Amino acid sequence: FDVVRCMDLKSGKDKWATKYENEGRFSHNGSRSIPAVDDKYVFTMGCMGDVVCVDRKLGKIIWQKNLLKDWKSKPENWGFGQSPILYKDTVIFAPLSSAAGVTALSKATGKEVWKTADIGKKDGYSSPFLTKLLGETMLIQQSSDTVSGLNPSTGKVLWSYKGYKVSWAI
Repeated sequence: FDVVRCMDLKSGKDKWATKYENEGRFSHNGSRSIPAVDDKYVFTMGCMGDVVCVDRKLGKIIWQKNLLKDWKSKPENWGFGQSPILYKDTVIFAPLSSAAGVTALSKATGKEVWKTADIGKKDGYSSPFLTKLLGETMLIQQSSDTVSGLNPSTGKVLWSYKGYKVSWAI
């Protein structure tokens, strides 16, 4: 099970806790992402690729998707670890699969608003982020071999840079 909790900051007690089943396990327990929260909803991405929308006040699951099943994405060594991003009436994340590079879903319904084609090799730990560049709001997404700038309203790829290599210094 994965659990989404809302805690009272003063008492530290749960206001509500919502469990949902997930399939599989990785060697490290717990979440690898930060929830996105607005005035109505809480959006989470679990390590098994579950994207869940929960009512912020009641803790009731509104809708649920899965990166593996819905976009044929594959987890990295430690599962999925990106944080959803909110833009207007959408929640955005990056399956980084042949089915969708980046996708935006309706916050209220979970229905797909837009998706890009595959935009680069898999990197399950890179969250999309919003920024302003050259006076225009853009969504930036990094993969293992590409960095792309997208229009956050339409998903149109505005620019893309391929060719760098990610190296790890561990």
